[in-house]
Amino acid sequence: VVGGIVRNNFVSHANEVNMELVATTGLKVYNNTLWGTGGSSYSRCVNIYGTATSGLDITNNIIHGLVQDYGVTGYTLTNNVQGLASSIPWFVDVFGGNLHLTELATGALDAAVVLAGITDDIDGGPRPVGAFPDIGADEYGSPAGDADYDGLVDGLDYVIWSSNYNLPGTWSDANFSGDAMVDGLDYVIWSNNYGFGYPVSPGGAVPEPACGVLLVLGILALRRRRA
Repeated sequence: VVGGIVRNNFVSHANEVNMELVATTGLKVYNNTLWGTGGSSYSRCVNIYGTATSGLDITNNIIHGLVQDYGVTGYTLTNNVQGLASSIPWFVDVFGGNLHLTELATGALDAAVVLAGITDDIDGGPRPVGAFPDIGADEYGSPAGDADYDGLVDGLDYVIWSSNYNLPGTWSDANFSGDAMVDGLDYVIWSNNYGFGYPVSPGGAVPEPACGVLLVLGILALRRRRA
């Protein structure tokens, strides 16, 4: 391979190699999430072969396992989370292959270096969301309003919001604002992003909260104004 870029991929393979790079020239491997079996000598998560390898740039990746280079020298590893530094709670469902980040991925959140051309994540959501991009293929909190991590902001996310309304929660409970509770602000965030991920709008009006919820929101707003 001469030139090119490998970016924004989830790879979860229990039987050794997740990515094999052979005699590449000028290849960039940016913001991928690779989950091997556990970082042992058997778990060669990334294999780099070929003495002709040159200019291989591996940056901002989560690599749960070993990088095996077989004496190859023409590559650089920059700002990656490697070996056993990442753990199962960092991800939504490791064993189901869902490597979207959770709020527990503290070693990856806002920890990536800014790279030219890396402006979205595996779902097509914008990055960065915070002060800096996240390491790996997923940008936590992007797209805003996607509680079930399927890359779409749709009615399923609304159902999650409705089920958890006025309860404490995390992103997967539809707490998109990152405050203490799932509330009206989270509905507004979801509503503003409704339809994201669809090539065409899914159609129909944006679902609205039940009348009782709207009343509660109105009362809270009134109390704030009087305070």
